[in-house]
Amino acid sequence: MNSSKSNLLMGETLRKLRVNKKQSQEFVADCLNISRTAYKDWENGKIDFSFSKLERISEFFEVPLADLLDKVTPPPLKNVEAS
Repeated sequence: MNSSKSNLLMGETLRKLRVNKKQSQEFVADCLNISRTAYKDWENGKIDFSFSKLERISEFFEVPLADLLDKVTPPPLKNVEAS
């Protein structure tokens, strides 16, 4: 999974979390101390997520950090024996 695909998955997750809390992008951005534009870019998958950003998001939405990391971490490669 490439970075842009994981960013899109995370962005969709953020949007769902925000909508479930019935909050605006502006409110969430203010709570996370970022601009609304930056938050919008997160939801649209335009910005890479650092670990510190994911920690803040996890705390704000009260979801386990591991759940968010699942959205940005590619699945492990399967062991393939050489033929």
